[in-house]
Amino acid sequence: MAGEGSGVAATSDPAAGRGAAGRSDRAEDTVDYRAVKKDVLAAADGSQYHLAEALAERVAEACLAYGSVQRVQVTVEKPGALRFAHSVAVDIDRSRG
Repeated sequence: MAGEGSGVAATSDPAAGRGAAGRSDRAEDTVDYRAVKKDVLAAADGSQYHLAEALAERVAEACLAYGSVQRVQVTVEKPGALRFAHSVAVDIDRSRG
């Protein structure tokens, strides 16, 4: 379902110690967003998911694999999936524990 040319867009918002990072202004107090992006792309690229829900769950798992990420919100959007609709999207919110 995901991958180059598939027309699927996935966004994630991993919440990781933002309060501490905001107060300290130090990169080590937050999640390494570049590493998260790399793992999310690896999970999605070339995947053969049939459902947007399955891809959203996999993206959430990739984000939560980082110990500093306590919660993640994921949106998977498939533009043009339905006739007369701009897009179809799945939103999930997952947290640790």
